[in-house]
Amino acid sequence: MNKKDIKIYQIGMKGVLVNGNKALALLKAPNGRIFWDVPGGRIEKGETMEQALRRELKEEIPNLKEYKIKNLLNVYPIEGVNTNEKIDLLLVFYKIETDLKEVKLSEEHQSYRWVSLEEIDSLEKEAFIQPGIRESLKLSLK
Repeated sequence: MNKKDIKIYQIGMKGVLVNGNKALALLKAPNGRIFWDVPGGRIEKGETMEQALRRELKEEIPNLKEYKIKNLLNVYPIEGVNTNEKIDLLLVFYKIETDLKEVKLSEEHQSYRWVSLEEIDSLEKEAFIQPGIRESLKLSLK
């Protein structure tokens, strides 16, 4: 294998919050692009995966106090996140159980919706939803 064949990834930790039979979808609108997402972000230098996930949950859902990190749901690659350096992104999704109902959002998100398994596909009528996000929402409720 030569050096050109090696992929370089940044790692993003994502938490799919589940309350009973509903999962949390967050609406984002950076730079005029509107899409559905779940809480999470990239691992910072010196962090473990769990530390990054907990930090991102705290930053994006400030009123989330009680929760349990459960099972790994999905790992989803996204190509070309940083096209100048040819770096891709690997999203790692975990199920997060909580009894939170009302969500206080950070400035990153415009709104949220708790969705059932049957409602996930209808999210795309309102905004783009990346296949890895859709799949992870569904896996969290199965």
